[in-house]
Amino acid sequence: MRIKATFMILALSWAMLFAQGQKRQEHGDLSPCSMVRQALDYSIQIKPGTTRREVEQHFLQDGGLQFAERTRYVFAKCNYIKLEIDFNLVPRRDRVLFSPEDTVSKVSRPYLDYPAKD
Repeated sequence: MRIKATFMILALSWAMLFAQGQKRQEHGDLSPCSMVRQALDYSIQIKPGTTRREVEQHFLQDGGLQFAERTRYVFAKCNYIKLEIDFNLVPRRDRVLFSPEDTVSKVSRPYLDYPAKD
């Protein structure tokens, strides 16, 4: 009797783990480590010459006071992962401060910090 009960518990546990694995494969790995790895992968793609438009595909401007020449960004999926990016500004006649055509001149390493409040 105990052997059957133990077997049933093991079978149910295995089925639950298998179902979680399938769910993770369908929706992608949502673990914190995979999110950090994603942020790192996207951040190393940002090099001098990358446009602001390309940066903003995966990163969003952080809150607080921002400047066009040096902008602080947060990873779109986790606003605790940040970058600071220096830009070469495109000369513009209109008053747009943050042009999507500005190009990266320098990028910091990713770091962790609380989101800035406006």
